[in-house]
Amino acid sequence: MCRTLFLFLFLFLFSLSGSSQVTKADYYNKIDNKVFTFSKKSPDAPFDSITTFVNHEFKTSEDRARAYYTWIALNISYDVEHLNEMNLMQVFNINSSSTNQKGKDVLRNKKAVCEGYSNLMVDFCASSSIPCYMVCGYTKTPNGDIPEILHAWNVLRIDSVWTFVDITWSSGYMDYSGKYVKRFSNLYFLPKAKNFVKDHLPLDPMWELLKNPFTKHDFEKDSLTISHSPVFNFPDSLRAYVNQTQEKREYLNFLHYYRANPDDSRHAKNLDILNNNTIADQLNRGVAYHKDFMEIANKKLSKKPNLADCKKARVMLDSVTFYNNEAQSLLLSVPVYTTEYKDVFVRMQNSIDENKKGLKTNYDNLNKLQAYLKKK
Repeated sequence: MCRTLFLFLFLFLFSLSGSSQVTKADYYNKIDNKVFTFSKKSPDAPFDSITTFVNHEFKTSEDRARAYYTWIALNISYDVEHLNEMNLMQVFNINSSSTNQKGKDVLRNKKAVCEGYSNLMVDFCASSSIPCYMVCGYTKTPNGDIPEILHAWNVLRIDSVWTFVDITWSSGYMDYSGKYVKRFSNLYFLPKAKNFVKDHLPLDPMWELLKNPFTKHDFEKDSLTISHSPVFNFPDSLRAYVNQTQEKREYLNFLHYYRANPDDSRHAKNLDILNNNTIADQLNRGVAYHKDFMEIANKKLSKKPNLADCKKARVMLDSVTFYNNEAQSLLLSVPVYTTEYKDVFVRMQNSIDENKKGLKTNYDNLNKLQAYLKKK
């Protein structure tokens, strides 16, 4: 495989040798050859060795991004077997995710599907302080078909400009027999947004990086000449997005997916699942503190009570109250997107109300015990 890639790079250099003008392709080719030489000498280099090499050899964000792009494309093979076992739509269901597609797994196995290629790029870029995110969406084949299986690629910021990378499509392609053909390409390294959107439509319009984003209907009808969408200030949206926590960004992803395509019930359900999980997390934290309270009550306060233990028990009750109130606040602030979760949220509200009653009883008993101990 490496010998074939080297031949390709050599031929690419030879084809340009007749021109005296240095092109962008010439410039990138120098980076590619350095990466190829490093890969040949250290085919099993660990993550830290790869990033140290890149950060030492290349000084600009663009050069480093190109080096990572090339390294992944040359060294990671497409996992056809895994593709045949899964449907990438599951990636966008919060209850499931692909296996062996984290950056460390891809680096170890030297194979991936698009999710893995993108995750590894995110990890590499982080080591060079390059903002980089995995983006999910629809693609279009050369004959105009839109596969049901969703695709993943990267959006990254080079200096102050956001741009694209699709390493999966840059490393090779599937032929008509379903066999993967390794072939390195420049086509999907930092393409212009107006060109990239012709065959890549993200679920979140923010990631189109266009003032007037196209809709899925435009994409399906191949109407990508003029967008009829209102002006969208994506730079401001991106600034707000990157300043959020990972948890908040995950929520914004599904919220943006839903707003872009509210007819897709999966996005609505994922929003309800996220909200359900967040509220349940607050309630579970309260349950943990309630267990601590009960341990003090059963082992200390019911046998040889003292004011110090009463104080500890009150701290536990205050913590239960705090998380119960947090759950209540969240429940009141989020909409319900699906009929399925209306009943779920009603049951949550009932649990919160029951907790309030139990807390009042525990506070009353604790207050009586403290008053009694102070009189002794």
